[in-house]
Amino acid sequence: MGKRKKKKWTTGVLYREVGTDNGHTEILNRGDEECTIKATAFDWDELDNPIIINEEEITISPGTREVFDFDMTRHAELVLEIEDKCRCEDVIANLYFRDRDNCTVGTPFYNNDFVEIHCGCY
Repeated sequence: MGKRKKKKWTTGVLYREVGTDNGHTEILNRGDEECTIKATAFDWDELDNPIIINEEEITISPGTREVFDFDMTRHAELVLEIEDKCRCEDVIANLYFRDRDNCTVGTPFYNNDFVEIHCGCY
């Protein structure tokens, strides 16, 4: 038997922009049934030895969203893992970076308020 594919998405290693203090992620379940997401944020400041900043299992009801926050470091990575019964296309997340005054600032990818994350399967 082959290894079962995991439903997982990663931002890759993000470089913190000046002025940002934390990552704020809103994860949305657009499907028809409850879905559990494992969200993990890694600190990659020691590039050969990443450590977990925050890790949570989050249960999201259909048509609702939940929040996952983490303290941003110089280099960080966000990984979302979706349980088997959920479809990748039903789960999206908006990743924001916020400053000390809780104002949204640009992301490492785009110079706008947030980037929409779609999970992938591999």
